[in-house]
Amino acid sequence: MVCPRNTARRTAQCHKRLDTRRASNFKAIYQVPALKAAFLLFLKNVYNLYQEDRFHSLIDQVANSGKSDKEIYQLIHSQLSTINPFLSELR
Repeated sequence: MVCPRNTARRTAQCHKRLDTRRASNFKAIYQVPALKAAFLLFLKNVYNLYQEDRFHSLIDQVANSGKSDKEIYQLIHSQLSTINPFLSELR
C-alpha cells in the first residue's frame, strides 16, 4: 500500500493504517496460511526447543489474542510451561 502525498492528514491516516498492520509480525504470519505453514517448517528445522506442533498451536492461539509483538511474546513466554514435556529442560 502506498500512501498518498496529497495532504498531511491523508498521509497521517495512511501511516496509521500501515502501523496497525505492522503492529504484529506474529499476526501477519499467522493470518496467512502459506506463511503460517512456512513458519511451522522453521520451528521443525531450526527452532528445536519445544515440541513443534504444540508450540505452533500456542503461537497461533496467542497471536489471535495479543495486540503487539511484545504482548504476544509475553503471553507465549508465560504459557511455555504448558507445552514443555516433563523434565525437558534436563536435556
